[in-house]
Amino acid sequence: MRISLLCFLSPALAFQAGASTFQLVGDNSKPGMLAAKIDSVNISVFDYTGQRHASQGETWNVNIYTFSTLSQAYYSPADPYIRDGDYLTDYKEEIYLFNTLQVTSNAIEIAKIQQAAYHIFDPTHFGTNSYVTLAENEIATNGVTNLGDLSAYRFYNSPFTNSADDLKQGFISKIDRTTSSVPEPGTASLFSLGGMLLLAIGAACKKVREFQNQPAKA
Repeated sequence: MRISLLCFLSPALAFQAGASTFQLVGDNSKPGMLAAKIDSVNISVFDYTGQRHASQGETWNVNIYTFSTLSQAYYSPADPYIRDGDYLTDYKEEIYLFNTLQVTSNAIEIAKIQQAAYHIFDPTHFGTNSYVTLAENEIATNGVTNLGDLSAYRFYNSPFTNSADDLKQGFISKIDRTTSSVPEPGTASLFSLGGMLLLAIGAACKKVREFQNQPAKA
């Protein structure tokens, strides 16, 4: 992991489509996870950013990234403040830790997993431990083979239009495609476009019916 702190404004801004409202609610029934809301929909999330913070009950705007759009997320080349030269590998390690947490119930081990998640992107302030080693070895050996469906993971980050001090914690969640009602990235704008198209089609059909119902000219 190669982290660099940047104190200039990058022209590369975060992916803006699908910007949503995120609220950090508090503790989750699953230890180590947090309860949150995305556009008023309840979700469970895992915090992976040691340098960026938010308070319980706080609400802010986020961009929702998938694994395929992480080139615009925290620590990527698009991050104007903190960049990680091997960010994709480190995000894979974060996913491994996220999945490991789901099958861990021991409070001490959960605390170690959280520390490992912070260490990956902030090794200066958070020490390494056995879970860091496990994550690094897993990805180095098996790549993404055991991570499941990569397209199911979501990453919630503040837009880079905010100042460095206003960037909030970053979170990971996993979408259950069979039950989740969480909007996909960009869905809101797709709904809007679809609605406009339906209105346009409806208006056109109305005009056709009005034309067809006109009395024939003598």
